[in-house]
Amino acid sequence: MPQAVESLARAIGIDTEEIAERLAFLEFGSDDTRRLQALKTPLQDAWDVHADTFYAHLLDFDDTRAQLGAPEVMTRLRHAHSGYFQCLLEGAPDWRYVRDRLNVGLVHQRIGLAPKWYIGAYRKYIASLLPTLLAECERRGESAAAALDSLFKIVTFDICLAIDSYIDAEQQAQARAEARGRLRERAMESSTNGIFIVDIQRQEFPVIYANAAFYKLTGLPHRDDGELPCLCQHDRHRHSDCMAHIRQAVRSHREGYTVLAFTLSQGEQRWVELFASPVEDQDGANTHYIGILHDITERKQAERHLLHQATHDPLTGLVNRYRMHQKLTQVTEQAERERIAVLFLDLDRFKLINDSLGHDTGDELLCQVAGRLKRCLRGNDTIARFGGDEFVILLDDITAPADARKVADKILAALDPHFAIQEHSLFVSTSIGISLYPEHGRDSQTLLKHADAAMYQAKAAGRNQVTFFSDALTQHATAKLSIENDLRLALEERQFCLHYQPIVDTRHKRLVGVEALLRWQHPHKGTIAPDAFIPQAEEAGLILPIGAWVIDRAIAQAAMWQHAGVRLPVSINLSVEECDSIRTAPLIRQALARHGLAPELLQIEITETVMMEQIERVLPMLEALKVLGVHLAMDDFGTGYSSLRRLRDLPLDTLKIDKSFITSITRQPADQAIVSAVISLARKLDIRVITEGVEQADQVAWLAREGCHIVQGYYYGKPVPPERLRLSWAQQN
Repeated sequence: MPQAVESLARAIGIDTEEIAERLAFLEFGSDDTRRLQALKTPLQDAWDVHADTFYAHLLDFDDTRAQLGAPEVMTRLRHAHSGYFQCLLEGAPDWRYVRDRLNVGLVHQRIGLAPKWYIGAYRKYIASLLPTLLAECERRGESAAAALDSLFKIVTFDICLAIDSYIDAEQQAQARAEARGRLRERAMESSTNGIFIVDIQRQEFPVIYANAAFYKLTGLPHRDDGELPCLCQHDRHRHSDCMAHIRQAVRSHREGYTVLAFTLSQGEQRWVELFASPVEDQDGANTHYIGILHDITERKQAERHLLHQATHDPLTGLVNRYRMHQKLTQVTEQAERERIAVLFLDLDRFKLINDSLGHDTGDELLCQVAGRLKRCLRGNDTIARFGGDEFVILLDDITAPADARKVADKILAALDPHFAIQEHSLFVSTSIGISLYPEHGRDSQTLLKHADAAMYQAKAAGRNQVTFFSDALTQHATAKLSIENDLRLALEERQFCLHYQPIVDTRHKRLVGVEALLRWQHPHKGTIAPDAFIPQAEEAGLILPIGAWVIDRAIAQAAMWQHAGVRLPVSINLSVEECDSIRTAPLIRQALARHGLAPELLQIEITETVMMEQIERVLPMLEALKVLGVHLAMDDFGTGYSSLRRLRDLPLDTLKIDKSFITSITRQPADQAIVSAVISLARKLDIRVITEGVEQADQVAWLAREGCHIVQGYYYGKPVPPERLRLSWAQQN
């Protein structure tokens, strides 16, 4: 505090000259000093006697009692007062003396003790010494009036210094408080948060202060009188639940929180958080509330965007599977006597368009289909893209099944005209399955399952059809599930086997390879061809483990022939899922190493459609297999849209012409032209050609004339178990 006292002394102009002037004005001189020093000892003794009475007097008043506090504080104060009064009676007010007296005023201001207590305590001190002072003057034969005058001079000097110090410190504190107030006001005015004060002592709870941000966030107009109606009276919020929380908080004299929405003059909607806190007066009563409005519009917009993303399909903008489940659950739980229809749509042959023309074209087609579907519905109906090329429509509150059929027929008609996408004119139809509430189910899961089953029945009936669910479809679905379970059991119990179809060189009537074809030896149903169970295996996620088994068994069989001295190449077909899997190439490499098969005796076949459509994912696998020495073939060539440049760049060894071109090769000039061109192209690219589906001698002859001598088909043999193939091979050699 010494630095503060020095600063204060400069502020009020206390220096050596000022001290001398004050003493001179009080007529304080050497005689006064002599008188005080003569009285010092008896007066100090008197103080020691009367000190307890002095402090007891101080303890009678709340303000002074609060400052005395604990016993250790009283002890410290007694010591300080003793030194203070000794210095007083020295009668030599030097600079140190002045600094101590200034400090008294500063301390009193800082602890909040008004000058009246200081002056009153001084009066009590003098009163306790007067009898001693008078008696001592009488004893010495000195003038009591002169002694009292000397004492009053030094006391007045002290009091003036303390009062000046107190007043200046008070003024500085007031100035600092005003500066802080102005700073707070500037901060409130410049804050991006809306800040306002409500007077809750008045019945209407008016807003008596609001900063600029408040008006910006709420859009409320300024008032000439500076007051605004309470936000609780705002038209939008007068009866809202959100303001009910604030009203309850005010009634309970506690903090409150809510979220409000304001519509500004331009129609813009603004969302704000409102924090309300009570303000107490000096008596502890709540008289006002301070409110803070925090703009959360961007957060609300982000939340709405995230919610839209979570509940809508990003491609078509329709609601997604998750939201449809929510909506259907909500409708079925609230339905009483209403009837509801669920339409499950699957686009017919969409995969062909997607695979042949690319995903961009397929995506645009889905968007256009979604647009036509929406135009077929009422305002309260809901349509969702369920995934891929599947859509689900919820018809809420229909009167009869015929209403659902009418909408379904309207959809079929809407999809009938062609879709113009880039340079393509595309046609797409849909198969529609319908389930009804409550006849076909009372919950969302059952209704969707039954509509899905009805859709598959519509697709099986020839596509572009509408089918209502029936109990027979449940039996079909049960049978489908049974097949999936049997497939899992077949993997565990090794019910699968491989048959091998010969690949023949017609010039030498010699077996030059075989294609491994999967068969299922069902314990009750006999031999099942792959066409009857592969789709179910794909749906059940079993195609990869089945494919891995095929790779291992085919390579093992070829290795057995190799070890027996028969080098017979074996071809294996890969599914779309296997082409997508990063594990396929390592799986083949490991099987070759495990069984010791020469890589050139293995040929991997991938369909033209898969190879072209998935080229970015397939090419790394092809290159990895080529490095191993495995031969690569493009299967079903001619059924897709191969780019000649890509065909040139692919590491192919063989093209297998699809059997659809061979069936009528001897009668159809168009097929002849296509096959001849393929054979010529392959020859120039140094790629071997194998023709599939050869069943007649005239087909063999025609192909021979065109220079194609490697064929595969029933003419030379059906797929047979390996033991029968070995006999056939031996006989042919």
